[in-house]
Amino acid sequence: MTNNTFGALRDFEATPGKTGRYYSLATLELAGLGRISRLPVSLRIVLESLLRNCDGKRVTEEHVRNLAAWQADGKRTTEIPFIVVRIVLQDLIGFGTLNDLSAMRAAAGRLGVSPGRIEPLVPVDVVSIIRSKSTSTTRRMQCNAISRLNSSATRSAIAS
Repeated sequence: MTNNTFGALRDFEATPGKTGRYYSLATLELAGLGRISRLPVSLRIVLESLLRNCDGKRVTEEHVRNLAAWQADGKRTTEIPFIVVRIVLQDLIGFGTLNDLSAMRAAAGRLGVSPGRIEPLVPVDVVSIIRSKSTSTTRRMQCNAISRLNSSATRSAIAS
């Protein structure tokens, strides 16, 4: 179910015959929630995330109103939830994380708990970074293939 607490959900034509949806921050400004267009870009990104995830539980209407009314010199008296959409991990950290997830799933299975209960709360992408400038074309193709394979493995690990 799509949340549209502030009436900010808009449709647009992505390509002929196909539409998409987005949350319009300008709608919040027109509704008098604050000078959204004057917020720093980073806060507008967080505000859009709050608006998109406003479910009345984890993110409330008050959270959206508080951030929309943010003032650079204002008092900081409230907290807002920070909801991550995707995490990108460099291969050095990412492979260790995948190993940890695999170990936790194996341990859960041994304890009689469904291994599928062990999964990240948000999608994770592992990005392989090639550090050598003198890498041969063949080596690069192998690394790219491995990177694609690892990305598929990550999606499989998350889905299962």
